[in-house]
Amino acid sequence: MDEGGDESIEPSSSEQTDGATASSVSAQKRHKWTRLLLHASIMCGREFLYAVEIVLVTPIILQLGMPEKYYSLMWMFSPVLGILIGPIMGSHSDRCKSRFGRRRPYITALVIGALIGLTLLIFSKDIASSLGGENVESRRVWGVVVGVVGAQIMDFCLDQAETPLRAYTLDVCTLPDQQRAVAMQTFFIGLGGALGFIIDGIDWEKTAISKLFGSQIKVVYMFAVVTYILTTICNLCSIKETPWHKRSKPSSSKCIIPSQLPPEKSNGLENTSTYGTFFYQNFPIYVQ
Repeated sequence: MDEGGDESIEPSSSEQTDGATASSVSAQKRHKWTRLLLHASIMCGREFLYAVEIVLVTPIILQLGMPEKYYSLMWMFSPVLGILIGPIMGSHSDRCKSRFGRRRPYITALVIGALIGLTLLIFSKDIASSLGGENVESRRVWGVVVGVVGAQIMDFCLDQAETPLRAYTLDVCTLPDQQRAVAMQTFFIGLGGALGFIIDGIDWEKTAISKLFGSQIKVVYMFAVVTYILTTICNLCSIKETPWHKRSKPSSSKCIIPSQLPPEKSNGLENTSTYGTFFYQNFPIYVQ
């Protein structure tokens, strides 16, 4: 039992040989269910923001004066950015040498980006009033621009967070823990979506909270921000990543390609992949 309360499992000699991949994870540790619960909780905050996006983006953008015929085109930008930037981000994440690990810096950046996008969306009218001055048409244009940019930044960051979050789980968990963590993530996805729609559906106008924050939309905004920040902190502090430069270096004594091994020797290594990118590859595995 290690200091953090996780169980250490000694691998057999065959497991040591077959498991010495260049992207080795902390696979010798089994984590307590409480750690896995904290690790998976970020999905609750993420789905909360998705629920807010579904409910609020349409009325806010249309109220700002965007023509309805262009509304569907607005959602084109986030998927296009995902196609162009997503693989690059995944590849850089795989090789990230930050002392905080390979995945957590990207998770943090995407969470901050989503919150910035949500803030631009919710306060787009106020920002437009400041930028547009007394000119009504100028305020309308600024409002649409700020609102659309905010909505697309939020949507892009929420979508792209999926890859490093899944890769983080695969990097730090053994196979049994991966199965438990994914089950918990599924639970939190449902919980976050339900809470988001419930909070959106409550009439906050007649409550003291609405008087404090000024409007229904801003109350929902505060709930979303607090939920996402708290669940992100839980996730980032749940299981420590091993920095890339501190991982064990492969020996040059022997090099094998998983796909070239006979079935009885491969032990599943033919499925080895680089998580975080959109392609699978067989790469050399060095063994003693």
